[in-house]
Amino acid sequence: MGLLDKLRRELAAELGDDVDIHALLRYAGIGDPKPTQASQHPTAKRPIDADSFWIPPGRRVTIGGYVINGGMLYIGTGLLAVNSYVGTEPALIDPTLPLSRKPSNGWLRYYYAPAYKDLPPPERAAYLRWLAGDRRDPNAPVEHVLLFFYGLERRLMADARRSPGAWDDAPAIVAVVEDLLDRYGGHYSFAYHARAFLEAVRLLDGGSGRAYEDAPPETTRGWELPYQIKLALGQLSADRRPIPAEWALAWLRAHPDTRLPTPATRCPEEFKRLFILRYQDQYGEGMVLKPNKRRLHLQYRSASKTFAGGVKLPVGNVPDISGLRVPVQKLTEIAAECSEALKPYSRWVLRRPDDTDSLAAAMLLPPELAGTNRNVDELRAWIKGRLAHEQTAMIAGADLIARWPASTPEKLSKGEFVLYAQLLDRLGYGVEPDVRFGGPTLSAGPAALFRLPPDAETQASPAYMRATLLLLLANTVCFADGPPGETERRYLGAYGEMAPGLTEAERHRLRAHLRWRLTTDARLTGLKPRLDSLRPEDRPTIGRFLVSVAAADGPVSPAEVKVLEKVYRLLGLAPGDVYGEIHAHSVSRAAREPVIVRAAAPTHGGFAIPAPPPRQVVLDGARVERKLADSAAVSALLGSIFQDEGPASSPAEVDPPPAEEPLVAGLDAAHSALLRALAARPSWGRVELEALAADQGLLPDGALDTINEAALEASGEPVCEGEDPIEMNEEALKELLA
Repeated sequence: MGLLDKLRRELAAELGDDVDIHALLRYAGIGDPKPTQASQHPTAKRPIDADSFWIPPGRRVTIGGYVINGGMLYIGTGLLAVNSYVGTEPALIDPTLPLSRKPSNGWLRYYYAPAYKDLPPPERAAYLRWLAGDRRDPNAPVEHVLLFFYGLERRLMADARRSPGAWDDAPAIVAVVEDLLDRYGGHYSFAYHARAFLEAVRLLDGGSGRAYEDAPPETTRGWELPYQIKLALGQLSADRRPIPAEWALAWLRAHPDTRLPTPATRCPEEFKRLFILRYQDQYGEGMVLKPNKRRLHLQYRSASKTFAGGVKLPVGNVPDISGLRVPVQKLTEIAAECSEALKPYSRWVLRRPDDTDSLAAAMLLPPELAGTNRNVDELRAWIKGRLAHEQTAMIAGADLIARWPASTPEKLSKGEFVLYAQLLDRLGYGVEPDVRFGGPTLSAGPAALFRLPPDAETQASPAYMRATLLLLLANTVCFADGPPGETERRYLGAYGEMAPGLTEAERHRLRAHLRWRLTTDARLTGLKPRLDSLRPEDRPTIGRFLVSVAAADGPVSPAEVKVLEKVYRLLGLAPGDVYGEIHAHSVSRAAREPVIVRAAAPTHGGFAIPAPPPRQVVLDGARVERKLADSAAVSALLGSIFQDEGPASSPAEVDPPPAEEPLVAGLDAAHSALLRALAARPSWGRVELEALAADQGLLPDGALDTINEAALEASGEPVCEGEDPIEMNEEALKELLA
């Protein structure tokens, strides 16, 4: 007995007599294939009309006791494949073939489906059972899906070219293929053929129309460009029309030689909008490509063996520009720029996937996209309503904070406020106080909202810092005896208009800063280190200016004197000099009025000094001009306050720069140093991480995101995992530090 006979007997004993062992062995490639009728008679005539075997959509049939709804099957005997040399049509369900109710052993699985006639009886029964279940079993083998798909392919790719009525089934067939793709699209073999089939059907249905007039397909990178993209690009070139941004993006995404960076795949919608904007900014309506000599040929590669090859698709005389490299390189450069701009937002999405619509998330988007956020639109409308037609409006800081996802209610951290302020900058508005310009962070108290001029500065200049420091000192004096009066407000406002060295945008901000400053008392804490850097000869000038502020609305009150004494001490001046300056101001008045220096102690006897007659306070314009000249000089003197503190080292005292370590791929020097420090241990506590990040001048969360982004590019895995403790991924670490 030969080996083949032995194998037949073993299989028969295991599977039963109702299994077609010969067909099974032929399909597995074992033994001599039995010639089919078609191979014995190559010229055998195909049935004239395959419609007689086709069960139309919506029909019900019963085969071997299985009731199958929906139709779209070939049933009968004798239907040959499209290419007669193949033999019997693979999708044909022959009801005369035996079935078996025994469960399939599960070992007969392929990456393609055999013809129905070649299936063992248990597999035939399993296939019919899947069809009877409305093709909804999620655990069905993909071979069942493919075998059913073979018949749909034949109906539209072959029969529809010979039978006018066959194309009427196209809508139902397309719908069922799309449904199968939703259910079984995880199987690569079926998904590849199903998508190609749907593209080919759309192309055939389009007739002689222009493919680029339709929306481009939402496809990703594959082995080759989809038919529709190739045809649309060729037609655009032939018609000498620009390639629209949407089609350029589809070309880039589907090109087999391109690979989009992580931000583009993690944030596909934002990447799409940004790519379209920047492509249009660079190319207007789009690139225009000259037709080349190469002609476009499209061939549908069928899943079924019925065609014994591809099916040529009609495209006409169209150039094939899909293989050009220079346009793709230009599109790749735009994509790289967009991905780089999306990196901060991409890291946010990685850490907070459920918070992509907040103002904080919108701030991390590139400027072109920040205005497309629903919450940003609401914020813009709210600000416009508060400002109306005014340049500046006072608001409650709590109202502004309520629109931001603050970690602490009614107060923003410095980092949160900076993001918020940058978003307001993009919208064309500013707020005071602003930590970027020397103020405290925004709290629930009063705040000044104002319109920003175009090209406004995003950080304070030395001139602006001098002006705000003088206003701070003056404010402490004004609030010494209660809220500032109208005369003091006008005096400080006039100084703000004449403060030297400011740009027009800074002057707008200073007006808003002054309105906010005059709503609350200022504190002198924290100013001494800055004031200590003043030259001794400049300090009396500043002191005289502050006395003039106190005297702007009339007699200097005792409370103002106390504050002036404190400021004089901070300036290193003798507190007693305050009285001399007050006296100098008092004697310059046209009407000699008593200067109140200290409250009078009770006395016995004598005559009471009558109260001065009531008078209307009038601002002396000439006197104000003189004081403003003094304040301008004071502003110039304060320039040294904002220089770096400490004596400069002589060349001999400067240590030689340390030898620089090489940068880690994708990271700058600070992040490279932090990564090397983290590599010293397998895990770190949160507090330890924050200390290491602070040593490099980095924020811990942003630093981890940057390092993990580089690790994902290098190894496909993050290097820092967890919140507290932070665990180090050794494999990813090796890839980064290699």
